[in-house]
Order: sequence, then structure tokens, then C-alpha cells
Amino acid sequence: GHPFDMEVWIRNAYYVSQGQNPYAAFMPAIPGLSFTYLQVELASVGYLPVWSLLLAGLYKVYSIVPGAGRFFFYFLVKQPTVLGDVYLGWLVFRAAERWGPSRDIAVGLLRYWMFFPYAIIISAVWGQFDSIVAAFLLSFLLCQREGRRILWLGFSIALKWFPVIFVTLYAFREGLYRRGLS
Repeated sequence: GHPFDMEVWIRNAYYVSQGQNPYAAFMPAIPGLSFTYLQVELASVGYLPVWSLLLAGLYKVYSIVPGAGRFFFYFLVKQPTVLGDVYLGWLVFRAAERWGPSRDIAVGLLRYWMFFPYAIIISAVWGQFDSIVAAFLLSFLLCQREGRRILWLGFSIALKWFPVIFVTLYAFREGLYRRGLS
């Protein structure tokens, strides 16, 4: 993956799991885990705290596995983004199946998504978790039950601020439905 981002995730996971505020300090290299920028203290993340807490949880899992090497930890750090991509692919399939003209198109979209180079590079290689946010947003759109819809939207907002845009659109649309204007 991208060495800078991966190193930030590794340091963030370690220091947050030790109780450090993810926004408060620069993070020095971690002996045995850090692999790049070893002489540089890196600034922490600029994301909402849920991602840092998830990374800290992954570090805790790594720390209790006996004999686990640093590559196992790197593997754990990549899993949420990979799983987010797979879940998003399944949701794209479900959306196309529901709203599209045929199941064949839905299967084609799923195949396309699973081998789409940009998504693989951004999530699995680069380490960005945008696929998780997008999956939660698509879950919000696909969900029929009102309470769960808001829950999915809340999950996406807890990871990144971008989905707040959808709150405005959702509230506006619901207001139009109630007034019978749509």
C-alpha cells in the first residue's frame, strides 16, 4: 500500500489502543511495527474517531494472538477496507437487481466491481476506507425500514463527514412526500 498512509494507520492503531487521543500529538515510530518514516514523527489522522477506534481494536486483536508478526497486523489493518469493497459490490448487485432491468445486468455490475482497478487500488492497496462509507450509504438507500435506514446513514457519518449532504437531501425529500408534492 501507500507507505505514508499505512504507517499513519499503524501508528494510530498502536497509540489509540494505548489510550492516546488520536488528534493530540505527533506519533513516533513503533519499534517492531513501523516500516517507513522511522526517523519522523507523523501527525495523526484527520478523520472522525470511529476509524481510529476500529484500528485500535485491530491492534488489540493483534496483540493477543500469540506469535503474530507485524505482517499479520498489516493484514488486519487492510481487512476492513477489503470487506467494505466486497460488501459494496454485493450492495451494487442488490441495487441493480432491485432497480435495474434484469438480473444479468446486476451480475455484470457485480463482476465489474469486484475487478474494478480503481476500487482495488484505493481500498486494498492505498488503504482508504471510502468503500465502507459508500457501502453504508448504499445500505441506507436500499433499506426499507425507517429506523435501520437512519442507522446506516449514521454509521456512514460516523466514519466521514461527507454523508451529511445526504441528510439534507433525505430531509427535503421526506418533506415533499409528506406534502404530497412528489
